[in-house]
Amino acid sequence: MEKSTAKKFIVVTEFDMNYRLNALYPDKERISDWLKAICLSMKQITLQSIWESLKFKRNKVKDYLDITKKTRRAIKRMLEL
Repeated sequence: MEKSTAKKFIVVTEFDMNYRLNALYPDKERISDWLKAICLSMKQITLQSIWESLKFKRNKVKDYLDITKKTRRAIKRMLEL
């Protein structure tokens, strides 16, 4: 959104991210039908839990490279439409 000259964007993200986008880009219009898209797992993540995870080496990060590749292909196909 930052570098685009477009004035309208379709936003498909977690609900609270819209608040941040409104603050960062008040001149851009967002079209979103995801008013109830709430990620409960994201709501549980705090700075404290991140700090503890790093300090005590908890919650290992898994390698999702294969999923990332599939996701990129799907998004690329959508953008080509």
